[in-house]
Amino acid sequence: MTALKTTPFHQAHQDAGAKLVDFAGWELPIHYGSQIAEHEAVRTDAGMFDVSHMLVTDVAGANAKSLFPQTDCQRRCQTRLRRQSPLFRAAQRQRRRD
Repeated sequence: MTALKTTPFHQAHQDAGAKLVDFAGWELPIHYGSQIAEHEAVRTDAGMFDVSHMLVTDVAGANAKSLFPQTDCQRRCQTRLRRQSPLFRAAQRQRRRD
């Protein structure tokens, strides 16, 4: 049996008490206990969905930043606008081996 792949957030999911399952060869969380409590937490505060198993893309070069919208949470939070946004890391990251 092949070992399941894990995302960079795997340990955080374990530490948070996630129920982890095999999803297309990846060990991913399906819930953290009460689904009602999770729903309320996301509605009243914030939630994060780990999509790091879906795609890794490296963009480099002088104009790389212009390819992506700036993440401006402060403006969105002040105007109460909400949307799903990717998080970008400018520093070098550790490459995941599939």
